[in-house]
Amino acid sequence: MNLPSEYDKATDHIRNVTDEKELQQLNRYVIERLKMVRAARARAVKTSLSEGSKVTWRGRSGVQHGTVVSIKRKYAHVEVGTGTWRVPMNMLTVVNPQSPSDFIHTGEIC
Repeated sequence: MNLPSEYDKATDHIRNVTDEKELQQLNRYVIERLKMVRAARARAVKTSLSEGSKVTWRGRSGVQHGTVVSIKRKYAHVEVGTGTWRVPMNMLTVVNPQSPSDFIHTGEIC
């Protein structure tokens, strides 16, 4: 017999809630928790970044690669082949290319 996972227990509880105020309270808690998780990730990324770091992120235009030119409180300015983008810290992943060919963007080495 498999015991339900914590996720299954939580979703079952939410499905059984009929009080709108309780659902709103649960929603506030989930949003608060998401903000905490994103802030922790942003802090972790920020400590691993420095100007000149090679980074990647997934945005509306798909996966992007670039080089950090400045680091702000919540965002990093990242130089890509076509200009500088302002990217939230929690979206960035630091890349350590083994060779210049590992870090190519639109046919040019970034």
